[in-house]
Amino acid sequence: MEKVIKIYDKDNVKMLGVVPLDEIGGGGNSGGIVVTTYANLKSMRDGGTLAPGAWYRITDYVTTTTQVNTQSAGNVFDVIVRADDAHTLNENAFACVHNGDTYFTEAGANLAAWELKYDLDNDTAKYAWANSENGKGVIWWMKDEKGNECPYDFKNIQFKVDNVFYYTFSIMTNGEVFDHSFNKACYGNKMGIYYNDSVKRSLNENVLLGGTGINASCYNNIFGNNCYNNFLEIGCFSNSFGYNCQSNTLGSSCRYNSFGIRCNSNKLGANCDNNKFGDSCTLHNIGKNCTRNSFGFSCAENSLESSCDSNNFGTACSGNSLKHGCHYNRFGDYCMFNRIGAYCESISFGIECQKNIFGVGNSGGCGECDCGGDCGCGCGGESTVYDYYRNIIFDNGCSNISLKATTTSQLSYCQNVHVMLGVKNKTVEINDADLNSTYTIEVYPLNSKVLNV
Repeated sequence: MEKVIKIYDKDNVKMLGVVPLDEIGGGGNSGGIVVTTYANLKSMRDGGTLAPGAWYRITDYVTTTTQVNTQSAGNVFDVIVRADDAHTLNENAFACVHNGDTYFTEAGANLAAWELKYDLDNDTAKYAWANSENGKGVIWWMKDEKGNECPYDFKNIQFKVDNVFYYTFSIMTNGEVFDHSFNKACYGNKMGIYYNDSVKRSLNENVLLGGTGINASCYNNIFGNNCYNNFLEIGCFSNSFGYNCQSNTLGSSCRYNSFGIRCNSNKLGANCDNNKFGDSCTLHNIGKNCTRNSFGFSCAENSLESSCDSNNFGTACSGNSLKHGCHYNRFGDYCMFNRIGAYCESISFGIECQKNIFGVGNSGGCGECDCGGDCGCGCGGESTVYDYYRNIIFDNGCSNISLKATTTSQLSYCQNVHVMLGVKNKTVEINDADLNSTYTIEVYPLNSKVLNV
């Protein structure tokens, strides 16, 4: 049978919590819990008068913070620690309801199931939020009864975002912020440790919003070490972040998105799911309803607008912009400076393609474009463009371009395709009737400038 210590109120009537002794190395020999204040406990520790194996209940503990843009909500509970020897307290600690508390009891919180790591010292060299003047020790890790865990007291620590202080797990009702971690739909979220330098732990400023009804979901979001300043809107779940990810924003109902290490300043619109970002992906702006996109290593400054899905970006892509409606596109390794216009689909770029332009502008469209091979200033390799395309440039250095069209109707057209003179092995298969002043394919002289794209 598991050994526990039952903690009662001062009148020994109401049970406030249960401490499982086996969790931290077995029972003590004190025969009970020593009720004490922080100052008295610190005096005993410093003076070497702790009773080895004894349990101590700190009744005046309160979370404090001095870190910029943070505050403590001041919700009180008692901390229970055990003495390893006359000079040492075990870092593993437990919580119980503070005598007379209504905040946690009314919320239905099960403090007896919480797990803490507690440091009696307010060491500002170890903890950026430690209060050396008024602190009562530092909780530097907490796990609640629903498996949410953070490297700080997330039941109290709040972060300032746009002049509003949020809990790590928050819900806003009528303009007021409440702790969403009490909600049954908020569970299994994990935050890694954040160091603002090599040795000092800091508060990570990550905020996850919950809502009501179907938007209450806020679960299984995982953040690696040194992830900070990330903001997830209501209804986000099952998103994962590698270490060193910062300043990412996920719109409401984003789920099953995966970020590699060092992914920074990415923004996903609402209802984006099943997207995969490789290591070092930064400055992506993903519109709402984007799904199943895959971004390779070192992708940067890419922008996908709404309704983009199933795109795959290879390693080291940068500077790409896909307008809304683009889907089923694939960019090979080292592609960069590519811009794909609205409604484009099924476009594939081979290794080292760069500076390609397809369907620029909100009204542009292109389909079935394939650019492969080792390209210099344009798009090379086996490139094929069929019906329904316009505003495409094949610059100097491109080769093996095949342009095909059978009609230039409003539903299936070819328009404003510019092939520079330096392009090799180009094939054009267009009916004479289709070559008119509105829908044309033009071959420009070497190094000429195209102004109407």
